Amino acid sequence: AGAQLSLALIEVVQVQSLTGMSAGEEAAPFVQIMPELVRVIQGFANNLIEEPLKDTLEVLIQAAEAEAPFFKESGCLKDLSETLIKIASAGAEAFAAEEVRHSAMEAVMALAMNLATEVSQPDGLPLLEALLLLNIQWMTEVEEDVEMWVKEGKEKDEDDCDDDAVGIGEENLDRIGENFEEDVFMPILFKVIRASLSRPDATWKTTRSCIMALAQVVEHLEGEEYVDQCVELV
Repeated sequence: AGAQLSLALIEVVQVQSLTGMSAGEEAAPFVQIMPELVRVIQGFANNLIEEPLKDTLEVLIQAAEAEAPFFKESGCLKDLSETLIKIASAGAEAFAAEEVRHSAMEAVMALAMNLATEVSQPDGLPLLEALLLLNIQWMTEVEEDVEMWVKEGKEKDEDDCDDDAVGIGEENLDRIGENFEEDVFMPILFKVIRASLSRPDATWKTTRSCIMALAQVVEHLEGEEYVDQCVELV
């Protein structure tokens, strides 16, 4: 409850600042509690306290969309984003409610999309790389039975048998391609894809995920050199 209240108040403070109130003095108390807020989220996740965690993540998404710069200015962006990525990286069986890791993914995506300029700087690139890798990993959660997967595609021209994480990952790659400059994200994407394909535990699902990642971003590319590299990689 405390974490949810803090995030709701942060959003209120930033909305007030947009109407002419002094944001610095109003937000200062909340900046001070951000490290504790991150620890609260970590505690919920580590102890599998799912309902408060899910509710807190939902409010965090709203706050990130309303005033993402606050999180950068608070100095907690690195710890917060790493915490969210850890939650989102948990396997599908980690939480009883799949919405928990879905919300964690959306929260860190909301932060990155609304802080694209800051994340594009050298000190923000590790977050972008982690997000690209995480979404590619989510896109590997396809149906294990290849025959069923192929049959679904032939009969319905879609892959409803796949986990929701697959579709979320694909949509997120599209969002990254739309919000970041190609000179920023493409070299990192190529790096992540090559590393993923070279892993000893890589499977056909890894290959499919990497191909789909390229397919999601290629429409946003303007430079022919990156398009050519996509073709060569495939």
